[in-house]
Amino acid sequence: MKKFQTMTFAKCRSVISFQYKTYDSTFVSVKSVRLGALNVLGLVKRIASEFRLEYSLKSLYCSLVRSIIEYEPVLWDTHTASSYLQLKRIQRCFLSFAFYVLKIGHAPDDYFPVLSVLNFTLLANRRAAANLSFLHKLLDGSINA
Repeated sequence: MKKFQTMTFAKCRSVISFQYKTYDSTFVSVKSVRLGALNVLGLVKRIASEFRLEYSLKSLYCSLVRSIIEYEPVLWDTHTASSYLQLKRIQRCFLSFAFYVLKIGHAPDDYFPVLSVLNFTLLANRRAAANLSFLHKLLDGSINA
């Protein structure tokens, strides 16, 4: 029996769960990107609560959390403000954690000190760069679409 995966997109918070089937295939529902990234971020925060090196924190976040947030950004890029804010919230949650663990002084809601210490780029800038890179490859024929 073949298995497929589905992902539901909806504007409301309470999505109606439905299991899709064909005569010989079952479609399995996949967690949303946001919830998956938040779960992994919780794991990173538990593991790294005693870390004091910027490189260690950055490596964990980039490899485990940011890779989920930025997976195929061209395909499911955030087209609404609320979707963008949900992903931005995940990055800010990590940055707040990094402020605390690395003991970086900062003003409330000012994330630029930790961005510079960790040598991070804003999430919106990274997504825009990925979209431009995809468009460039599409136009020069590097990608067959």
